Amino acid sequence: MIRFSVAAAAVILLAGCEKTPFEVAPVRGTVTIDGQPLTIGRVMFAPAATSDGLNAGKPALGTIRTGGGYVLSTYGEDDGAVVGEHTVTILGPPKRLPGATPVSTRVNGLTFSRLTVPRRFSVAAGQENQIDIKLTSEDVARYGVKDD
Repeated sequence: MIRFSVAAAAVILLAGCEKTPFEVAPVRGTVTIDGQPLTIGRVMFAPAATSDGLNAGKPALGTIRTGGGYVLSTYGEDDGAVVGEHTVTILGPPKRLPGATPVSTRVNGLTFSRLTVPRRFSVAAGQENQIDIKLTSEDVARYGVKDD
């Protein structure tokens, strides 16, 4: 009976220690356009595809807060992003109601609902990653997409 209780406790403990399929590291930073903080939207870090064509991992998302700051989450709240190279996209705020028109972000007279950042960023293992995304109005005009 004691052996059964110990075995059952071990199974319960191991089930609670689920490991994520990819290593993640904490990521935080700010988003600015022409030196001014972007104060609305979301940041998405998508792991870059590997040369062997295998799945590179789950994208991380973070809500842009007042002051342009964000913290990324992949598997749990504020756990970070998959370690490695990422393409980054700035997304407008989420739709509030099903079927609603996407909300665009307006910057210096330019509007976008999503913007692909023109460079990749690396997330390093075993450390807090501070990744500040510095964009210009020209980046918004060139890489921003407006959903009508």
